[in-house]
Amino acid sequence: MPQDESSARQVSQSDFDLIRLKLAEVSDKIQWIQFEDVLKERILLCLSQISLERLSEEIAIDQSKLEEFLRQKAEMDLLLKEVAEDRDRHRDSRYINYSDQTRAKIDRYFDFISVNRLAGILGVPRSTLDEWKKRSEKRADGANDLPSSEIGKSDVTLRLKTMLKRHEGKTTRRYSLSEKELILKLLDAFGSKAVNEELKVSFDTIARLKRERGRGLPRIETAAKYAPVIDTMRKYPGMGPMQIRDYVHRHLGLSMGVNSVRKVMEDNGWISSYSRRIRVSDEVRRYESIRRNHLWHVDFKHFFINKCKAYLLFIEDDHSRFITGYSFADGERLETVVETLQESINRHGLPQMVMSDGGSAFHSWRGQSKFNQFLEDFGIDHYLSKVPRVNGKVESINQKVEKEVLNVKSFSSIQQLQEELVRWIWFYNFKRPHQGLQGLQVPADRFYPGWNAAKESSDSSTVLLDAVAQIVQQLKTA
Repeated sequence: MPQDESSARQVSQSDFDLIRLKLAEVSDKIQWIQFEDVLKERILLCLSQISLERLSEEIAIDQSKLEEFLRQKAEMDLLLKEVAEDRDRHRDSRYINYSDQTRAKIDRYFDFISVNRLAGILGVPRSTLDEWKKRSEKRADGANDLPSSEIGKSDVTLRLKTMLKRHEGKTTRRYSLSEKELILKLLDAFGSKAVNEELKVSFDTIARLKRERGRGLPRIETAAKYAPVIDTMRKYPGMGPMQIRDYVHRHLGLSMGVNSVRKVMEDNGWISSYSRRIRVSDEVRRYESIRRNHLWHVDFKHFFINKCKAYLLFIEDDHSRFITGYSFADGERLETVVETLQESINRHGLPQMVMSDGGSAFHSWRGQSKFNQFLEDFGIDHYLSKVPRVNGKVESINQKVEKEVLNVKSFSSIQQLQEELVRWIWFYNFKRPHQGLQGLQVPADRFYPGWNAAKESSDSSTVLLDAVAQIVQQLKTA
């Protein structure tokens, strides 16, 4: 230990005797925070002038035990610093919201020190620590806390996550009627303090919502003409207002404004997942192929199912946004890419170019990759995307499948997920209007012109694929 030059008093034998006596009176499991102030001062005074090894010999205690005390002291010093930082961060606020990391560290001290003494050490109000200790004991007994992302993908959890994301970073929050009802339910279950700390809902807002409930919250009244919006929202919970507006317009012939659709959806429990958009450049940089099969995008989507990591490969046509192929794998494997691409070529024709990122299945830093060799055998050019937004069309597919399938439903097996993905891909290709296309076109309108006229009234994927196969033959012979 370095010498403490500011210390005016030298270490004496009485200091060693006092430390030895105090440590003999306590158990082996005592923590640094439980020491009396005089014992802490004497230990630090000795370590400022003599080595750790000599102090261990003088007080007849194992050196590893002293090292453990010093480690606990360092943890306590770090905790005091974090508490001070949280206090400084909210010095202009009425209430102090301590970080989850700080609270988790404080919870560990409830087992071996009183709340009153801990409040004096940390400078945190005793009432606050009492509330934290009660909640810590409830969690230890198996009681559920506020819904979190670890509990599951229930409706309440999903609405809670999207509500938090929607209001993240906002100083003024305007809660919708469905959000108010959700907050009031959580208030009844967990109390005002828990809702304030977990959801960052101010106590003034909580009091106002309670007063409004006392007077009676306004009932949700939706006009009959918006019933298709509610039906579509419940059938496809991952779709947003613009997507539902276009879907209802194309398939039901109903025209309505996107703001009206959004209000109806919010009043009936849908919460938008708005996120801050980062402007990359003021210059508009957008490209689109001039015909089908001119450029295909290829990319892997990483996700977890039952704590097992899985990989989903998508192949998308640039001109039409039509998903020409997909497959599952347990890793980014070249064999999966080649097999899926070969099947897509046999089904939909030969592309002129293929774009991918620098993943291990597509690119090699040493010479030519096997993926490039496969493309050269077919005379296909390979375009390597250096930044994600260049390959953004298939990246958008990855976001859509996560928002509309993976985050909405729970799956017990890969087979169940595959069946759901087959239905979603068919819906994406043949039913849902794509906002990147003109008018109310679906991807199949561009990739297979005339498919809708051939089998407009059928919803069977087998019949549709047979009709598509006939159109393919006509296009090849044309």
